[in-house]
Order: sequence, then structure tokens, then C-alpha cells
Amino acid sequence: MGTAHTIRIIGGSFKGKIIPYETRLKGAEASSQRLKKALFSIAGEDLTGKNFLDLFSGTGQIGLEALSRGAQLVIFNDADRKRYQFVKDIVVQWQLQQRARNYNFDAFRYLKLCSEEAIVFDIIFCDPPFEKIAELPRIYYLLLQELSNSSCVAVHSYIFLQHYHTNSMPDSIGRLYKKDTRKYGTNALSIYRVIE
Repeated sequence: MGTAHTIRIIGGSFKGKIIPYETRLKGAEASSQRLKKALFSIAGEDLTGKNFLDLFSGTGQIGLEALSRGAQLVIFNDADRKRYQFVKDIVVQWQLQQRARNYNFDAFRYLKLCSEEAIVFDIIFCDPPFEKIAELPRIYYLLLQELSNSSCVAVHSYIFLQHYHTNSMPDSIGRLYKKDTRKYGTNALSIYRVIE
């Protein structure tokens, strides 16, 4: 999450473009540029042909970064109506409607929907509201369980969970295992893959 700052797209065809969230989304927090850079160095600088899910899209910057890098389809989902509308407006302004879809659902409801629609994601990014505790926050446990059971997740999928640096993430849940956790100040990124 991080303090308010100007968000710029850092790679791809929209590099340098600004996401004006400070004026439209009072109180919204955004992933740090450092964490975002790390995420895309792992997920791939070129996402041509990939399906990307930004499950708690907030300011939309992670999914927009994926579109900038050539993702074939990006799903933005946020349960908050204002954040959903903010990102939807940017998708229209930047003329990305052919490659983006916006949903205003609870995260778990969206995961059920994508299973019904038989969408498989190459990359899933989850950034739920932080809980500043030392143990595993319940929402991450439930999310990992849901993702493990979801047909949206395939053997090649990458799942990135952004969380508070003191949270303890499980080594495995269901068919998912933790490949790595990297810390960036008070933020951390845990990476999960499917056990083959």
C-alpha cells in the first residue's frame, strides 16, 4: 500500500502516462513503484498474449501496467464502487476496452464467475486491505484456498499476493506452493505457483 504519490506507468506502450488517482480517489493507497517494478521483472516485461487478473484493482495501476506491456486481456475487479468507476473511466479514456473488462464484485464472487466463464489467468495479482499483524490474515488464507480450487488457475499461472511485511504466508495451501517472498519496506510480495 504506500503513501500517496503520483503514479506513472513504468514500462511498455504507455510508459510515462499518469494515473490521476489523488484527485479522484481520496484516501486510496497505491503499490510502490519499487514493488511494481519487481512484480513485472518476475511476471514479464512483455505480456503479449497473457491473461491478467487484478483482483483488488484499487487505482488500477497494476492492471494498466499489464495492458501497457501487451497483455491480451486484463480483468479489473474492485468491490468499491468509486474505485471500479475510476478504473473503468481510464480504460475508456485510454481506449483499452477491447482488452479490458471491469467488475464491481466481491473478490470471491468474481473468482466463482471466472470459473463459470472458463477464463484461465497467466498472472493473478491480489492486494487486499492490509492487516498489520504477525500471523496469516484470514483473507489471504481464504483467497489462497479459493485460488487453489479455481479452474481460473492453471499449472503455468503465477499468483502474486501483496501484503504487510510482518504477515506470515503459508508455504502451501491445496495445490499451491509459495515460491518466494520478497520484502520492499513495509510491503511484501509472496509468489505462489501450482504444484506439478
